[in-house]
Amino acid sequence: MAHKYKLKKGWTKAKVLKQFKKYNNGTRAVDTDGTCEYQSSTGNRCAVGAFISDTNKEALQVEGNVGALFEQHPEVADSMPLSKAGLNKMQEYHDNLAKDDGRFKGDTHAAITNFLKVRVE
Repeated sequence: MAHKYKLKKGWTKAKVLKQFKKYNNGTRAVDTDGTCEYQSSTGNRCAVGAFISDTNKEALQVEGNVGALFEQHPEVADSMPLSKAGLNKMQEYHDNLAKDDGRFKGDTHAAITNFLKVRVE
């Protein structure tokens, strides 16, 4: 049985999905080379980027994984709905399953909905 992640206090699955959809247009947030970004030049955000404050422009521009984000901007941990391990897994669903050739065929909303259903309690 796969590990299940717990939401932090104040978060529900519905609230996580609502915030993700507010900042993500249903596609991966990538630059012109296809590299993932927390926030792309169009304003689209990745699964983790959706939970970074609008006012924290520096954190939105970090290059690297969740570990790099937390190392450079530890303050963002407070606004996240999951632990670092949970965020890494959510990002994995977002990145891998939402690719055009992946399980959700480019639909990031479906990938995150599935993650919340099967991996979060």
